[in-house]
Amino acid sequence: MSEIPNVDHTLVIILGSILRQTYTIAQAQIFLQLVDTCYICHEHFQPACQEICKFLGIEDLRFVSTSEKLAELMSIINRLFPNYSDAKFKKIVVSFYGKKPQNEHHWQCTLCSEHKSELKKVFGGDRLVIIVGNVLLGIYSIHQMNSLVKEKMGIIVCYFHFSDALKGILETLGVDSVENIWKSPMSRIRYMMETVTALSHLSQASHSDFITFIEKFNSKYSNILSK
Repeated sequence: MSEIPNVDHTLVIILGSILRQTYTIAQAQIFLQLVDTCYICHEHFQPACQEICKFLGIEDLRFVSTSEKLAELMSIINRLFPNYSDAKFKKIVVSFYGKKPQNEHHWQCTLCSEHKSELKKVFGGDRLVIIVGNVLLGIYSIHQMNSLVKEKMGIIVCYFHFSDALKGILETLGVDSVENIWKSPMSRIRYMMETVTALSHLSQASHSDFITFIEKFNSKYSNILSK
């Protein structure tokens, strides 16, 4: 059980409960008036995040600003906290995402937020290959991935994102293996590089550098990709 350090983070838990229909807005209003300090079981943190993400149609709380349903959610929030703006709520949920208790036994995937035992932390070119490949496959958008790119840190990802990344790249290039990448038409390579340039410092002319990243990625993680 954890003490919720401030009313802002309490909002996230309560909002998740309202969306899950565990509590009504009226009950939440009474709760906020009567309780000064909240102690909440760890098991309620993840469901609260999931309910908010489900309502907004996003992968995790970091992408709250991308949702078209934020205004609808704010109508609920403002019945609890009339003075809260969209910007303040976005700041709250991002802060909450960074502080919520993590699963004791498994790491959390940076991309899908799932807690699993088979994950890997990747950096640099490997990270770029995974991000680009998953965008090309249509699982995530460039806009969603931009927040990860700006952080310039390693990411922890599920094993299946490795194969998804390679699948997205190979399908985009119209080839069946990494060994055949150079047989891909330059038009397809340029198309791939549009995503690469949007998510990195590489230019269109740097396609050979990115292909080298792919080749190293394929060799380095062959044990994961073969699963």
